[in-house]
Amino acid sequence: MKGSSAVWQKSLREMRQRPGRRLFILLAFLCTGCPEKAPRGTPLQEQEKPIVGAPATPSPSPNGPISAANSRMPPQEGAVPLPPLALLGELTFDVRNSSLWVHSPELGTSLSERAHVIEKTTIEGSTVTIAYEDQFSCAPRKNLKRDVRYFQARLENTRAFRVYKEGKFAEAAQGFRRALELDENYGKARTNYIAALARAFDLPAAELAYSAALKKDPVSTYQKLLSDDDFTPLRPSLRTKNRSAPVLRLLNGDLEDYAGYSTSAGLLSVVRKEVSWGAENWTAELHVFHARTRALVSQHTLVRWDDTTEEGQIRPERQKELAVRLAHLNEALAALEFRTLPAGVHAKFNQLAPAKGAVSARLEGLNQTIVAEDGVLRLIDEGEVLGTFTSSLKGARPDAVYGVPEMNSLIYSGAFEVAEGCDSGPETLLEVFTTEHLGRK
Repeated sequence: MKGSSAVWQKSLREMRQRPGRRLFILLAFLCTGCPEKAPRGTPLQEQEKPIVGAPATPSPSPNGPISAANSRMPPQEGAVPLPPLALLGELTFDVRNSSLWVHSPELGTSLSERAHVIEKTTIEGSTVTIAYEDQFSCAPRKNLKRDVRYFQARLENTRAFRVYKEGKFAEAAQGFRRALELDENYGKARTNYIAALARAFDLPAAELAYSAALKKDPVSTYQKLLSDDDFTPLRPSLRTKNRSAPVLRLLNGDLEDYAGYSTSAGLLSVVRKEVSWGAENWTAELHVFHARTRALVSQHTLVRWDDTTEEGQIRPERQKELAVRLAHLNEALAALEFRTLPAGVHAKFNQLAPAKGAVSARLEGLNQTIVAEDGVLRLIDEGEVLGTFTSSLKGARPDAVYGVPEMNSLIYSGAFEVAEGCDSGPETLLEVFTTEHLGRK
């Protein structure tokens, strides 16, 4: 949340002058990109706008709840009671700016799901299923299936941000907390909740909420601290923790392949790229997984479609912005002690002969082979099958594999092909398997 800079800096100076009062680093935690109320015909501003031409990405599946109930948010004297939740029958859905939207009688917000048109909306109990077409010419029909609390959480976040903009921080914190209680995995509400608590000077509750955010999504949390100018006092302490070389790098106008892991945080990270048909525009994201649960924790945009030219080069006017984006993520990865996977544990799949339909990837550094056929992967060492894994990416062409013996993890990527001439190129998705046999029998 930007604005009121002079007032905020004055508050910081006053806090520093209070003896015996510890200045909590998240006083300046800002909420960015939260939507505010707009007329029904006017699109709201969302943190993650759909990018025309960008491939859809799987919805994050973070593991572990945030302890919102233990955030010690005290009742505020004179606080306005929270308005009632929008009921299931009051919700409506449509498409705006190539994105799915949900509306209550008083406001609306984007669901950050790229779409062209809604075909059908069905309700069974408390579950809403939206069948819709993607904006790409060859994309299959998709379904968004969510409990009503998912939609209520996003509307509550929108409502609370309006209150935040009015300077009613304690009241806004109640709204953001209710959004978290409705959907504990809603990262935007989690960030906004911390910001509102800090601005309301409820520092104990803000510290608890911040600690929960670090445990739940440490990369996003560190990236937020590093990318916001109001967190400058905190950055030196983060930089001195681990001064490793940057791992996300541009080389000759292209982003180098990267995969890494953090034993201390229990996380895996890998860069996912997409290239469009016809032109050479491309996009790249960093995906972070929890090694033990195999769940997707967060995903971070590295290179956007419009950062590149049709020849596949980074646009000159975007290079500075891109460098800053990569620098913030590199510092976040360094602070969490991520290590880059060594050579020999990453390989592309090649066609096996004469086994029709089977493909293999040789992990030379581990002296092992991964064979994939009909959605099943086998880990082979000197002809012996040490492990078998069933992929959830049905119909995907095996693309690449990463072995991470330090984390007992195997990262697999599969590509979904589309016909030439379609708007989008092949879509590559990732998944993680657990095995104790990497690098050893």
